[in-house]
Amino acid sequence: MINPLYLVWKEISRQKGVSVMLIIVTCDDSWAFLKLIQEKLTHYFSKKHLNIDHRVFSDSNTAIRYCLKNTVDLVLLDVEMPGKNGMEMANILNQKKPHLPIAFVTSHEELVFEAIRCRPFGFIRKSCLDEDLEDLVKRFLQWIQKRNQKILLDAEGKQVSVSIPQILYVESAKNYIMVHTAKNIYKIRKTINQFEKEVGRYGLIRCHKGFLVNYAHIEEISKHELFLTGEVSVPLSRTYTSSVKDAFMQFSRR
Repeated sequence: MINPLYLVWKEISRQKGVSVMLIIVTCDDSWAFLKLIQEKLTHYFSKKHLNIDHRVFSDSNTAIRYCLKNTVDLVLLDVEMPGKNGMEMANILNQKKPHLPIAFVTSHEELVFEAIRCRPFGFIRKSCLDEDLEDLVKRFLQWIQKRNQKILLDAEGKQVSVSIPQILYVESAKNYIMVHTAKNIYKIRKTINQFEKEVGRYGLIRCHKGFLVNYAHIEEISKHELFLTGEVSVPLSRTYTSSVKDAFMQFSRR
């Protein structure tokens, strides 16, 4: 079965007269491993009828400069690197490009728990390279298809198209809801229960009887509060603490 992304990008290529590729960056201090993972990435993406432009680096600073200056779709970082390690690199990239998917590569599985604090897209264990890499490619392609998912909001008589990843949280206000993004607040005549049914499958979950939160924007969880991207906080009730923590941990492992 041909991947739907292939059909979309094939049409883009036809219209623009260019070849559309995914740009992937891998940074590891072993050239032997870089050669190996390049072969495997090419293989897995070709199975999906997709081409990649794979850039490899053995120096962390050079890799960071490239990622910051260029369009990149996916980054793979060795956790243990001379100079800046993978987690330090991820922190720098997250500050400048917060939506760039970053996966860690490691031969030391005990470092996975420490690296979760960087909220990586996923982990690749060198001891399970084929299994983990194929799973990462599968989830990455699913993420690409979902990242531009949009919903149409009827905001006080105006039809507004909003990308799901832009939504930080949703707040109930009697017979209305307030949809908060980083730049705008949209007032919608709808109950929060109705809206939850419409968007729940896209990663917005209940954290309080009057709030939905986009778990992709959760940065920290306290006993009674969630801290989100952009120094925003929303209440967390005991009823929903367990489900929010589970969703957050699952997202952190992606």
